[in-house]
Amino acid sequence: MELRKYWEIILRRKWIIISTFLVIFLTAVIGANVATKIYEGKARILVETPPALSSLLTNLGVPQSALPQQQDPTTYTYDTEIALTSIRPLAEKLITNLNLKNKKGETLKYEEIDFSIMDLIFPQPYIDIEQYEDSALLKITGGSTNREEAAKIANELAN
Repeated sequence: MELRKYWEIILRRKWIIISTFLVIFLTAVIGANVATKIYEGKARILVETPPALSSLLTNLGVPQSALPQQQDPTTYTYDTEIALTSIRPLAEKLITNLNLKNKKGETLKYEEIDFSIMDLIFPQPYIDIEQYEDSALLKITGGSTNREEAAKIANELAN
């Protein structure tokens, strides 16, 4: 019985429902066609532990269980966090080497390289670096409105 009442309400309000659907649909279609295309280049890096790092961490008092095992690349290690903290100087060097510009035409700053929702409207090059959960793998994503530039960003930072 309740379903019949809902159906009657829907039938009485069908033009409101249809017009609301059309407004939302047309807004989405127009927005998708107006938005600038942003290309992404992706690279993955396996951070391997040099033997010197193991002895250094042992001397610093890091427990042996926290040290990386060479056989299993998915074990959690400190070397991935060390690699993530040393990314800033590499990213700044990448910005100057590739001469990346922000939306105002100025040289891109390290603080501006994160992707935000405003980049869909006013696109600019960006870099995203994240660590796969509990692993020694880093995923580098470079984005730009130019396909070749996006691939160059990811590949240069990976190198």
